Amino acid sequence: MLHGSHLGTIGQEQKMTSQIVRVVIAGNSVIIPHSVLNGQALTPEDQRKLTEPIKEVDILLTQLAAAVPLDIMPGPTDPANSFLPQQFWRFSFMKMKKIRFLGTSGQNIDDLDKYSSAQTKLEFVERTLRWRHLAPTAPNTLGPEEQEVRLVCIPRFSESGVAVMVSFNTQSCNLHYFKC
Repeated sequence: MLHGSHLGTIGQEQKMTSQIVRVVIAGNSVIIPHSVLNGQALTPEDQRKLTEPIKEVDILLTQLAAAVPLDIMPGPTDPANSFLPQQFWRFSFMKMKKIRFLGTSGQNIDDLDKYSSAQTKLEFVERTLRWRHLAPTAPNTLGPEEQEVRLVCIPRFSESGVAVMVSFNTQSCNLHYFKC
């Protein structure tokens, strides 16, 4: 039975989800057990372990894509090419309203974390922009028309259960928590 306090929460969630105009999954949507990838011939059980995660994410993404435009940036555990920058699985220009979106699934930040130090991962994201590693002509090509840059560092969903929602109008970020 739903009580009034639950109905308020449901109403707020429905309003929030109705305002989502695009979903971007930033890496590692599929994790294959390393025990299967041992260089040996695959048994039928190993083949199932290899294909099952892909089938599950395929079902989830099909349902999600039926409701909202969806972009997937592959990560190191996803079945994609290993060259950076990796292509979106379903390529789109990623220009929405007056916002241009440039993102990575985090491999470059993880690599910086191995060989350098920072207080937060967001500091590494900022450094890639300042060092011109992510956008080679920045900041010279940013700002003549008073553009603003918003840096967002998203935690691993599998560990945090957090989805980050960015408003196109205000560029503010809101967190939505899921049970993992």
